[in-house]
Amino acid sequence: MEPTDGKSLDRAWPAQCPDGKSQFEIRIDFPLGCPVNVAANVVASAHSLGNCPQAWLNGALVMKNNATAIRVEYIKGATRHRDYLVFSIRVPADPGLNSKDLMMLLSGVNEQMTNEKNQLKGLSYNITWACPKCIRRNDGDVQTFPWAPPF
Repeated sequence: MEPTDGKSLDRAWPAQCPDGKSQFEIRIDFPLGCPVNVAANVVASAHSLGNCPQAWLNGALVMKNNATAIRVEYIKGATRHRDYLVFSIRVPADPGLNSKDLMMLLSGVNEQMTNEKNQLKGLSYNITWACPKCIRRNDGDVQTFPWAPPF
């Protein structure tokens, strides 16, 4: 793993989801602010999901053998009430793959956040999923919805 510079990250994870790929994203919002160790734990745990060719202070890009790319990043808001972790996954486009299937791929995030909350009493967070069409538009206006895992 090498430290990431902006240009190499842009090549590995372009802002616009490439043709032939589908992207799904969940966000973990922290209305009371995100403790530094929670962000570090989530980003560090992403390394175990596959090969981590790029990492930076608040994020990681992980590649899996099946051409799946995962980007985990802590986004510091203008105020602490706007802090969030973003967990994005890009998979090869497959007409048989729907949002429910992608949610299943992200099921470990909910489990990890439950563990974090058990260790840090009082941790407040909300998990939301981002509208895939909003992500595809890439105009910065992403609508999110409460995440209710299908299991």
